[in-house]
Amino acid sequence: MKLLKLLTLATASFIFSSNAVANSAWFQDFYKDEFTDKKFTMYRTESINGQFLSLKCGMAPYGKYYEPSIAFHSNSITQAGKTYPLKIRVDKREAISRNAWASPLTTNKFIQIEWGNEKGNAKEVTDKIATDFNAGNRVLVQIANKPSFNVSLSGFTKAFNATHKKCQSLAEKNNGRYFSKVWLPVD
Repeated sequence: MKLLKLLTLATASFIFSSNAVANSAWFQDFYKDEFTDKKFTMYRTESINGQFLSLKCGMAPYGKYYEPSIAFHSNSITQAGKTYPLKIRVDKREAISRNAWASPLTTNKFIQIEWGNEKGNAKEVTDKIATDFNAGNRVLVQIANKPSFNVSLSGFTKAFNATHKKCQSLAEKNNGRYFSKVWLPVD
């Protein structure tokens, strides 16, 4: 009987972790560099099995700031500059499936769709993702063919607007450019 209970718990645990759900909304995270005492912030979701979403300053062609883009973080992102498969589905809308670029720094372990880096319809895709996230309730994400996870979009619009305001301010101070930072400096 105990063996059956253990097997049942193990099976239930595996099923839950293969399509994990986070009920928490987007939140603002902070960290302080202990060597410089500089403070940094980002908006993000809770981590589920080493995966989470965050907002960063998006990039248009020629390195110009566009609007916030979504960074898809995963411990399975191990090679800088490589593309990884990404699938996104907001609520019951049509899923978006494409390859996304890994951050130039492997320590960041995230992928992104930046229309400044890609040809074709990348601008339309980044705009659709932002529109869907702003209008949606939940998003199902699969990064690098790993188990999918589902997160709430509650608070996303507020986080998007705050990130946009911060990125615009940073870009204005840098001649219209502010490159792909995940952690943004706190004034």
